[in-house]
Amino acid sequence: MTELFQALGEELQFRWTLITTLDVIDMLFVAAMLYLLFSLLRRSQAVFLVRGVLVLLVIFFTTTILVPLPTFTYLTAIAIVAIMIAVPITLQPELRQWLEKIGRTTFLSGSRKQELAEHVIPNLLRASENLSATYTGALIVLEGSVPLDDVITTGITINARLSAELLQTIFFDKTALHDGAVVIRDDTIVAAGCILPLTARELLSSNRRFGTRHRAAIGLSETGDALTIVVSEETGALSVAYNGKFRTGLDSVALRQTIFNFYSQTDQAERRQWLPAWRRPSVRSVASTLGYILASIFLAVVLWLIVSTSSNPIAREVITDVPLTITDMQDDRVLAVPPPSVVTVSYMTTEEQLPNLSAESFSASASVSGLGQGKYRVPVVVVPDAEQVHVLGATPSEIDVTISAVMTATIPVEAEVTDTSQLSAAYMVIGLPSVIPSTVTVVGPQTTVERIARAVASVSIANAASTVRSIVPVRLLDQEGNQVTGITPVPANAEITVSIVQRFDAKDVGVRAVTTGTPPEGYWLSSLRTEPATVTLQGRPTALANYEGFIDTLPVDISEAESELRVQTPLDLAEGVEALDASGAPITTVTVIATVSERRGDIVLTLPIAIVGGDGMTVTVQPQSVDVLLSGPTPTLERIQADPSLVTVTVDVSTLVPGESREVTPRVVVPNDIIAQLVTRNVIVTRTVEP
Repeated sequence: MTELFQALGEELQFRWTLITTLDVIDMLFVAAMLYLLFSLLRRSQAVFLVRGVLVLLVIFFTTTILVPLPTFTYLTAIAIVAIMIAVPITLQPELRQWLEKIGRTTFLSGSRKQELAEHVIPNLLRASENLSATYTGALIVLEGSVPLDDVITTGITINARLSAELLQTIFFDKTALHDGAVVIRDDTIVAAGCILPLTARELLSSNRRFGTRHRAAIGLSETGDALTIVVSEETGALSVAYNGKFRTGLDSVALRQTIFNFYSQTDQAERRQWLPAWRRPSVRSVASTLGYILASIFLAVVLWLIVSTSSNPIAREVITDVPLTITDMQDDRVLAVPPPSVVTVSYMTTEEQLPNLSAESFSASASVSGLGQGKYRVPVVVVPDAEQVHVLGATPSEIDVTISAVMTATIPVEAEVTDTSQLSAAYMVIGLPSVIPSTVTVVGPQTTVERIARAVASVSIANAASTVRSIVPVRLLDQEGNQVTGITPVPANAEITVSIVQRFDAKDVGVRAVTTGTPPEGYWLSSLRTEPATVTLQGRPTALANYEGFIDTLPVDISEAESELRVQTPLDLAEGVEALDASGAPITTVTVIATVSERRGDIVLTLPIAIVGGDGMTVTVQPQSVDVLLSGPTPTLERIQADPSLVTVTVDVSTLVPGESREVTPRVVVPNDIIAQLVTRNVIVTRTVEP
């Protein structure tokens, strides 16, 4: 589990490094949208639904990341889609209200406000005047930009179009809804009998006669931008409360102007009169707002992680053969033992970047800065050359290095001639081999240079027939003859010359086999050779002059041979001449190997097709005969031509049902060593329906 959380932390940390300016802007926009959504729902019952949805999303997201459960992840994806579809449907009233609120705050809302004023003001004035004239107490609230959902929920839902008659009916003292406030949203009476918050501040002494209805109007004006109209039950006076201000003793003209300014907002002086004084926010409201802001930012980051992970997942890969270099080595120091030339690197990257990476996309190095002579363990540092790559580690993560002082030495080069036993007896080496250059310089770790005892250049003279001149590498050897590695001599190669001349009393010649007779009829001599193929003749120069590059064997009879024939045969040597093999040993005979093979040819025969497995059946074959190409030894082909019955062509009809026709390949039976090929590969066989 610890490794799982560690891997998750690494991926989140790597994902965070991939954030661009555009991603930050994207998250800020998402956070702003979420904050607006929270602000819309914070005072509605739907806030609990949204909280439940958010809790489910967090649980699903966390579970699918921490535990790789394919089935659960698949169901989670379906559930998230279902939630995204269900939430807008469930929050339809709140979303509609939000959109209406946006519409009321845009420049397009001017005509709408004018229409509201033309319908609402006359009905409000007429109802207010009638209620005032009859000393009927009333509390009418006009909703502003701040929603009054918390107030509406305290009353009885009406949702009826505003009219003076309806208002008068609601506030008639014999009805159940007259005690409380009426909330009007645009031109609709939303609810009646609503309870308003009372003001807690100290009123002026001149206003101490205000009752609960007036104190409720002032209390509501202190918490939002709603306009509240109050009709006094005792005096019939008309009053309004707005943004914490309270005006009383209004006539119809003043009330009309106040309502008109509330809707149209054209009278700037009146608006300034109604502007509320700045009020210091409470600690609770600040904490609540800050909490919604932080939650919006957190959810925006989570959504960005989900989307970026889905669109461009993170992959963990391992790449081998990344070249390793040693850096910061002092000029007078060198490594006594060569370090690993390559390392294996594990890394994280995005699947989009993965195809572009190779071993050349990484630089691996080990620094020996400030280290003196001795053995050390130094870390391997891997740096990616490409973007969007995070290195997890290297194998090996550390290497052992032995630092030694640099030593220079000059060593003579020895010439080593090899394969002297394979030099023909007709040739010999003259003098000592020469080496150019005669010395080499070695530079390397002191401990390694001190092991070098010899510098050797080797050349082979096997089967040489003239002076050998060759450029060969110089090998560095220790006292035991083992090669010392890790140091390259300068120069690395040397030229060796070995003088080889022919002996005056010896000569290399080839061996020619001589045969007598002819192979039996139908056979031919396909190959003829000797072992050994060459020999060295040794004797008087005058006798050797009679051999023009070869020596014959005594005749070998092949008249009865029908396969490979091996015969030990004497050489036809002149008096005073002897033959030597490759090792210089005298020989008088060689092995003659004669291979006699059958002559081969081709013939074409037209043969009838025989039916097998058709006892009691009536079967027809089309065509009734086929052409067969036969290849093989000529004697066998001649026997077949004399007796074609040696080759049979058959078709098996045992599985045919009455009335069935089928295309089949005939089977050809031939003698051994004969290859048959059908010219017409398939035939049609038909079984007649028996009556």
